[in-house]
Formats: sequence, structure tokens, C-alpha cells
Amino acid sequence: MIYLARCSGFSPAFFEAAVKALPKEKQASVALIRHRQTKEQTLLGWSMVALVRERMGCSAHAPLRFSAHGKPFYDDTFHFNLSHSGDTVCLAVADAPVGVDVQTLKTPSDALVRRVLCPNERAALSAANDPALAFTTFWTMKESWLKLCGTGIVDDLTALDFSPHLNADAFSFESAQFTVFRTQTYVLTACGAVSETAIRTLNASDFQQV
Repeated sequence: MIYLARCSGFSPAFFEAAVKALPKEKQASVALIRHRQTKEQTLLGWSMVALVRERMGCSAHAPLRFSAHGKPFYDDTFHFNLSHSGDTVCLAVADAPVGVDVQTLKTPSDALVRRVLCPNERAALSAANDPALAFTTFWTMKESWLKLCGTGIVDDLTALDFSPHLNADAFSFESAQFTVFRTQTYVLTACGAVSETAIRTLNASDFQQV
């Protein structure tokens, strides 16, 4: 399942309450965040996790653990991944490992293109009608894959070649299923045990119902 929410739809009171509802394992790190938007993105993301876990009947006392690369997970069958960009926060949930990335459309610098894209992808970018959409699509594909693997952006991004899938809405890569959502303002890619064809939007009223 893929969920999306926008920080602008939530009040200051919501974020104040969200601080108190954070998993104890995240409280210290979130307290160190000084940038307001980043803190709101983080608080909304973890509020989304708590809401979906409650709806699915997961234990409120399950311990939150972290992989060697810092990827959080629960000991039960609830696998999740969070991403945010600008006003948008997304959550992917599955019964097996999952990765997700959302990015606001961006026109990259030449240096960023060389750092992120392999030669085949750079050729596809040069031929694309919308370079910002093409680059952002490649970026979310790569980052969601690395987040699925649990390594984050630490590998050589140019070692991955997603050029055959630039315009695909769904495809397989290294046995993982990818789903890509493109809008006029952002691209969202999810991979792993996710086969969603729609995004579920969460609003402030959803959190008031629990």
C-alpha cells in the first residue's frame, strides 16, 4: 500500500502532538532537527506509520529496530519505508521489504547528471522531451531500489541502469517489482513487495478518527 499526505494540510497543533507520539527510538534524533519543514516532514511520516499500523491491528508495543545502515523496521510482518520532498510525504507498506522515493520535479545540473546517471541514462535524458521529468524518474528509481536494499544513497549510482524503463509505469528489476507514479509536480517510485496502482491520500481528518 502507498500513502501520501501533505504537510500544509496539518495544523501546528497536530505537529506538537506528533512529537509526543513518536516511537521512543526516534525521539532523540527528531529532537535534533532544527529545520522546520524537515521536522514536519519527519513527524508527519511517523504519524502515518502509526496510523496505518493501528488500522492494520499491529501491536503498539512492537519494538522499532534499525538495520546496519539505519533502515528502521518492526519485528512483526509490517515492512515500511518513508520518503518526503517539499510538502509531500509518502509511506509504502508491505508484508516484505519495500523501498519508496518521492521527488519534486527538478532540472539537474550537468555535475549532478554525471554523478547520478550512467551513460545509457544520460543518452535517454538528452533525448527526453521533458528533462526534469526524466531525471527525476531515474533518481526515484535508483533511490527506491537502494532503500529497498537498505543501503541508502551510498553506492555508485552510475552502476545502476534504468534507461530501458524510463517511460514504464511498472517493471521488474533484479526480481523486484517497480511501480512509478508521475504527476505535474512530483515523481513517486515504489519497489519491492508493492503492486499498487493507486495512491491513498491521508488528510487531517483521517488522524482524528482514531
